[in-house]
Amino acid sequence: MSIFQKAIIKFYKKVKKPFSLIDALNTKKIRQNLLA
Repeated sequence: MSIFQKAIIKFYKKVKKPFSLIDALNTKKIRQNLLA
């Protein structure tokens, strides 16, 4: 995972708005891409 992606995840975790669900889905996609 790139530093940029980590920064985005940290940002959305701090914001904790409706984006939290989207962030969770994006995190799953990122993990799948890393494993693929």
